[in-house]
Amino acid sequence: MKLFLQKFFRVFFILWGIIGVCVVICIASFVASIYSYFFQDHTSFGGDFGDVAFMFESRGMGKPNFEKVEYRYDSARSFTGDGISVYIVKTKNVDVDHLDKNFWFVHDTRLPVISEAIEFLDGIAQIYAPEIDFDSENIYIAPLFIRKYDSISDASLLVYDAENSRLYYLNRII
Repeated sequence: MKLFLQKFFRVFFILWGIIGVCVVICIASFVASIYSYFFQDHTSFGGDFGDVAFMFESRGMGKPNFEKVEYRYDSARSFTGDGISVYIVKTKNVDVDHLDKNFWFVHDTRLPVISEAIEFLDGIAQIYAPEIDFDSENIYIAPLFIRKYDSISDASLLVYDAENSRLYYLNRII
């Protein structure tokens, strides 16, 4: 009987150890995947038209104006969707005279809410697209979405730099 108990407990503890190691590996893999999904930044260089097609659905821009995606950045999103996105697209053959003046605004025709949205997005623009000079005469701004109660809390802007032929998408949700 003693020999049987020794073998039983030996097999039991070996199996218990193997199962324990497997459980620890599974838990560690699960935690690592959650961390990589929620807390890692998602930056990529390049892309194709499908990644930025929504930017070219604005009045005056179209698929023939697309040349290439130079930069994409999407921060990790929280459970409420908070985060930032910045896309930089090289364009070609954009005639600024054909941009819809009711949708695209230059410096002297901007609405006050657009100026507030620019201030709201200026921090991410300085980090991810420092070449944008919002006060330049060659900058055209199209508001896609601005949420304001007492102050701006969410904003999405298209910024077209006619001098460098670049279209920027700036989005921040808090």
